[in-house]
Amino acid sequence: MKFLRTVLLPLLLCGIILTVGFCSPTLFSAVVSDHKGRTERVAIAGQENPLYLENAAEVSLPPWDAIGDDRGVPLSAYSASTAEDVNSFILALLKLFGVPPAAQEDFAAEMRVHNGQLISLRDYRYNSGDLYALDLVLHYDTLLPIYMHTRCLAYDTQPAADTEALLDDFRSAADLWNSYTYEVYALLPSDDADAIVQLRETARVVQDDAQAMFPDSGIPGFVRFFNRIGMEFAALSGQPASSDYAWYIWMWHDLLNSVQDSYALTYDDETVVVLTDYGNRPYTLYYDGSRDRITGFGLDASFVDYFADTAAFSEAAPE
Repeated sequence: MKFLRTVLLPLLLCGIILTVGFCSPTLFSAVVSDHKGRTERVAIAGQENPLYLENAAEVSLPPWDAIGDDRGVPLSAYSASTAEDVNSFILALLKLFGVPPAAQEDFAAEMRVHNGQLISLRDYRYNSGDLYALDLVLHYDTLLPIYMHTRCLAYDTQPAADTEALLDDFRSAADLWNSYTYEVYALLPSDDADAIVQLRETARVVQDDAQAMFPDSGIPGFVRFFNRIGMEFAALSGQPASSDYAWYIWMWHDLLNSVQDSYALTYDDETVVVLTDYGNRPYTLYYDGSRDRITGFGLDASFVDYFADTAAFSEAAPE
C-alpha cells in the first residue's frame, strides 16, 4: 500500500500531466480560433479573412488589390474616340443606377489605363443634385464594368444594423431573381431588339413581384440591383445578344445560382457583402444602411482573363 502511494500514484499523475501537456495545443485549438493566423475563409486581396483583421483599412477589396499603387497611363494618351466612348458609357451607367450628373462631365480626362487591360477612376466628384464621389473600373476592350461605387457626400453612410438579416435578404432575392431569369437567359433572342424587350419586361415583372411579396424587407432593393446589372445594363448597351454582354449576363446569373459562401464585413462605414463562386473568386456588393440601398459592386480582377478569352472567341468565330 505504501508502495502504491509513494511510487505508483506519483508516476501515474506525472504521466497524466505530461499527456495533457502534449495534447493541449490540439485540444484548445478545437475551441479557440486563432483568427489572425487561420486559413482564410475567402481568398480576398490575398490576405487573411477581413472579418478578423484588426483594422478595416488593411483590406484591399477587388479589383483594387490587383491595381494596387500602379498609377497607370492617362486615358487621354489614347485616341479621342476612346475617351468619347468612355464618357458616353459612364453617363449611361450612372443614369441606369439613378445618379446621373447634373451637367456634362469629362470622366475620361481623369481615368487611367492599367496594363492595357483595366481603366480606373478614383474618387471622381460630380453633382447629381447632391455631391457624389464615383469610383469605377472598366475592362478596357469591352468597357464591361468590373467595379462601380457611388457615394453621396451630403450625408453619412452607415453599415447594416443586422448583417444576418441582410444576408438572408440577399439569398432570398437571389433565389427569386434566378427563378424568373433562367428561361430568359437560356432562350435569349439573337436579335438585339427582341432581346431588349424581353429583358426589360422580365425585369419589370420580377421587381413588381418582389415589392408585392416582400414590401418590408431588403429583398426588393437587391432585386433592383440584380435587374440593373444583370438585365437592364445589357439592354442599355443596345447589343445584349453580343458575346460580351451575353457572357456578362450569364456570369451574374451563374454566380447568384451557385454562391458557395457569403458573409458581411464593415468597410468605410458601409457593409460589404462578400460572395464566392465555385472557383473561390470574390464578388462584393456594397450596402448603405442609412438609405437601404446597394451603392456598388466589385469583381475579382481575374475576370479580365475571361473577358479577353470571350473577345478572342468572338473574333475567331466563323461568320
